[in-house]
Amino acid sequence: ERQVAGLVMEGATNREIAGRLFVSVKTVEATLTRVYRKLGIRSRIDIVRLTAGHAGG
Repeated sequence: ERQVAGLVMEGATNREIAGRLFVSVKTVEATLTRVYRKLGIRSRIDIVRLTAGHAGG
């Protein structure tokens, strides 16, 4: 989950993430769904916002 979230923060697409981690796009999507639920967010943009908030805090 951390790897997927990290790649989202770098701007990678789900397809790019899948290729880099040698998993399917469906696996990436499922992982992102779990990340969203755990963090209480709804989109990949929110992951970036959360990270920016922690970096500036």
